[in-house]
Amino acid sequence: MRTTLGRHAAIYAAYLLLAVVATFPLAFQVGDVIVGFEYGDGREMAHHLWWFGEALRTGQNPFFMANLAYPVGIDAITLWANPLQFFPAWALALILPVPAAANVTLLGVMALNGWSVFYMMQKRFNAERAEKKTIEKSQTFSLRSSASNLAAFLSGVVFMLFPTMMGHLGAGHAGLLVQFPVPLYALALQNLTPRPALQVARGRIRPILIAALWFVVSGWGHTLQILYVTLPLTAILMLPPLLRRDWRAVGRMLIAAMIGAAALIVYLLPTFAGVFGAGATYADAGGGVRYSADLLAAVSPSFFHPLWGQILDYPRRVLGVNLDEGAAYVGVAAGVLALIGVVRVKQARLWLVFALVAYGLSLGALLKVFDQPVALEIDGYLTYITLPFALVAELPGVNLMRAPGRFNFGLALAVAVLAGYGMQTIFSAQRRRETPKGARNENVSLRPSASLRFSLVFALILLILFDYQTFAPLPTTPAALPVALHDLAARTDVRAVFGIPWDNLIAAKADLYYHTAHRHALIAGQVTRRTTVDPALLTILQTTLDPALLDAAGADIVIVHRAFDDGTLFARASDTLGAPFYADAQIALFDVPASSAARPFAAVVPETLTITDRGDIYVYAQRPGWAALSAQMTGARPLTLSLDGTPIQTITPSAAPISVPIALDAGYQTLSLAFDPPCPRIIPAVTLTCAGVTLTETAIIYSDDADFPSARDAQFGRGVTLARWRLNQADDTLAVWLDWRFAEALTTDAIRFVQIVSDAGDVIAQSDMPLGDIAAGTRRVEAVTLALPADLPLGCCTVYGGWYTYPDIVRFPLVSAPDGANERIADNLLLLGAI
Repeated sequence: MRTTLGRHAAIYAAYLLLAVVATFPLAFQVGDVIVGFEYGDGREMAHHLWWFGEALRTGQNPFFMANLAYPVGIDAITLWANPLQFFPAWALALILPVPAAANVTLLGVMALNGWSVFYMMQKRFNAERAEKKTIEKSQTFSLRSSASNLAAFLSGVVFMLFPTMMGHLGAGHAGLLVQFPVPLYALALQNLTPRPALQVARGRIRPILIAALWFVVSGWGHTLQILYVTLPLTAILMLPPLLRRDWRAVGRMLIAAMIGAAALIVYLLPTFAGVFGAGATYADAGGGVRYSADLLAAVSPSFFHPLWGQILDYPRRVLGVNLDEGAAYVGVAAGVLALIGVVRVKQARLWLVFALVAYGLSLGALLKVFDQPVALEIDGYLTYITLPFALVAELPGVNLMRAPGRFNFGLALAVAVLAGYGMQTIFSAQRRRETPKGARNENVSLRPSASLRFSLVFALILLILFDYQTFAPLPTTPAALPVALHDLAARTDVRAVFGIPWDNLIAAKADLYYHTAHRHALIAGQVTRRTTVDPALLTILQTTLDPALLDAAGADIVIVHRAFDDGTLFARASDTLGAPFYADAQIALFDVPASSAARPFAAVVPETLTITDRGDIYVYAQRPGWAALSAQMTGARPLTLSLDGTPIQTITPSAAPISVPIALDAGYQTLSLAFDPPCPRIIPAVTLTCAGVTLTETAIIYSDDADFPSARDAQFGRGVTLARWRLNQADDTLAVWLDWRFAEALTTDAIRFVQIVSDAGDVIAQSDMPLGDIAAGTRRVEAVTLALPADLPLGCCTVYGGWYTYPDIVRFPLVSAPDGANERIADNLLLLGAI
């Protein structure tokens, strides 16, 4: 036992050495850099593994990041789903610098990936030989004497260094690199389909539970690996027993997969709300076409390769900006070995099927060539070539897989296995020696000697290492941070830090990493992909840099990311906040000065807003009030105006300028203008275009409710509430602004009315109108304009509102009204005011 463990440790050490060589010069900068391009996830991952240790040291919940999205924090339960994404890195970070802990773990995981394929192939080679009775099952392990073990070692090299792996290494996708459970799951699943010579007892539960365990663990690096690799692999490995109608074997495999899936679902239950719930940042991210593989990816080496990148021009057009998600280069040496394995070894052909399935799925829903969907023009209409993945791309759960290129992790495993079979075939070659006529033919082995085998494998490993070189050298980001950031940790007057531009994804990841130095809360921050903080708050804070608003939000320090600023933000910060107390080429740090002047209103309104899908306007109101959106509209399509995601009005373009009332609550809010239905998604828009609407001279005019009663709600029957209203009188018109809320659904038989009644009880002007079919839980804001007679005496009239049903003309009961508006509650008339 000790001897076997020692030899496996030596194998692992050999893979670790290869990982060090493949990632040069990482091993010599292990504490000074973070792996990956600046745009990658390396700094975000470094923050999260630091947070685990910080939470344990300070007694906080590691699955709730209280120091992000100040002051509410961010639910980080999604980190529960992927424990191997951060372990053992977060444990190492308790004793090592965060970059060193992350980098050591990455190297260790790469080596473990190689070893797991070696272990799988070694077991399968020996099992298949035992079945053929060519060797004894008790054959001892020996690297130098076993051709099969050398072939298995080469398989591990192919898997560990496959360009899909290296591409995600460059992107800093630590969780996706945790691939070692998949080969062990494949081995466990294959052990459930034993042949008689393998002497594995049928019906035992232990092998089933082992396979189920590895099913679960295969999703612990990144949960979606279950969909990208584990489930397709399960389906392919079930084909042989299905074809030979070995129903018992099929049943065992199904039971193992079902137990594993059920256990994983139970394990993931706490995270489902974080993925699918309100405010989730994971489920709504797109990219299914951009992050799919190109048809030519399998024959396209990296354009960063020291040789291929110089003599070949097409890889850059194939991989484009998708090197991390789209790399799938099979390679020369590995490809030839895989081809030999397919031609000469029957068992290998199953893995060819898996390779084709994985690669086909990685192409996504639309066929791409040279990183562009292949377009066809038929009878003047532009269309695209859809692929099988389109059939399932929008199914619940599957629609989370925004990067079909990740199916190529399965291709990596398949090519590794096929290359191992090809290597084994070369080592076991035989020929018939020519003999005299009538004499018996004899097989003469062509197997090379042990030393020659070792030399051949070593040479092939070097060739694969060179051929698969995706980066030269490995892309890294400097880990050192300015002393000024570390000094901030000692300040007790800082509540939170606000980094701008907040909406730059790279700057946002840098802010997370800076957090590990200054240790103060962040106004923004994220667990995955984007922040959960209201973009209205962040945009208005960034646009105004108003000390009063910053102080109210808790921001005492502003960090300007100068690398992502054209100078505008730095100049604005200098004007409003004063000189920075630290500045270099990358960042500038500002203290937020004290301010006693409260800002009543702020808005970020583009003067010209062209809408082809959706346009947003951000507003802040210190107190509840009314605002008017004014603009000149050019276009023909009506727009839906929404407030914080709730539709409140439909705006129809006209030649005259529009003035649309908006009832604002206190705080930060988002006004959205969008088409309903939206423009169709055309990739790219060539033949068809979506006619847009342009708003010019756009402005928001605000007035608070200081002159009106604070209790505005009036309750009608059938779930109708008038939350707020206002009268705006001009010389010859009266505009009545109404903010309706509907707890129940209404149909067109419900009529809203507004009337001006004289002191004598005569109706001077009136507007009766159905608001259409109204769904429960919705809201409408409208402006009712009534014409006033020219001879109207001053102070003559009152304005009432309410609802009735048509055609029976029965008013909705007025259940309650605020003081001063309830004098005719018995008549079910709400007093809106007097003119």
